Amino acid sequence: MRVQPLLALVRISLLPGALADAIAGTWLAYHGVFPGWEPLLWQAGASVGIYHGALALNDWRDREHDARTRPTRPIPSGAVRPQTAFAVGAALMLGGVLCAAQLGTLSTMWMAGIAALALLYTLAGRGPWLGPSLLAACRGGNLGAAAWRCGSLTEPVTLAAVSIYAGYVYAIGRLGRFEDGEARDETGRAPQVWLTVSTLLLLAAGGVGWLGADLWLPRLCAAILVVLGASGLVQHLATGRLAQPKLVEAAMGAVLRRMLLLLAAMTLATIKENEQSWSAWLAAACILSGYWVAKSLRRIAPPS
Repeated sequence: MRVQPLLALVRISLLPGALADAIAGTWLAYHGVFPGWEPLLWQAGASVGIYHGALALNDWRDREHDARTRPTRPIPSGAVRPQTAFAVGAALMLGGVLCAAQLGTLSTMWMAGIAALALLYTLAGRGPWLGPSLLAACRGGNLGAAAWRCGSLTEPVTLAAVSIYAGYVYAIGRLGRFEDGEARDETGRAPQVWLTVSTLLLLAAGGVGWLGADLWLPRLCAAILVVLGASGLVQHLATGRLAQPKLVEAAMGAVLRRMLLLLAAMTLATIKENEQSWSAWLAAACILSGYWVAKSLRRIAPPS
């Protein structure tokens, strides 16, 4: 079997997002101090395994629907057998939980819970409220995983970051229903509402920088990142109501691309006046580099 269809099955182009969750969450948990490679790599492995495993299982579950609506996807096109897709998805999710187990019992329980939520979304998360809520819980929980293990999840900066991120993902889930045709609104009012919510939450992520960082420079950089990102979303809002599918699709792409900006801004919020502040700058830069990494990965395995 060729590797490229398997990479397309697990949506390898979304890898930077899964890694960004782990990076931002780790720096939030350790208050801007580099924790060493072991906890970072195990957390990244847990995030990547569960995230991409769930994507593969979601394709396995939707294979009959995709055969009618998206026949070029790996399973309906015949490039990947259903049994193989199921095995790959299950192995990745199990591998993610095993990575979390290397960090202790608390981490194992937390990431196993996220895996369970991801499976619930795959099997039953198709409702207008349930689906986006499960997505928000998975991604918000993924960001807060390291903080849960370290006992810092309830700290104001971390709690604000996780809540804003979960809300942003929820808004994406609601907007995505209009892109996929799961929900209809010929007036374009409802998609515009969720795009507005996404814009406001992106701006709120810059506020986390003012709440958390001690220095003016990371605060300013966080604000610049979110303002630049929000300005692009405002351009989509300025087109008027999102009544046409193409307008919703373009807005959805713009909102998704700004997830890395949001996570980078939150990482900058961890910078304190200490000798290890450089590590948070580097972590934020790594998150932002995900734009170019994702672009390269899309050339290898275009999303379908």
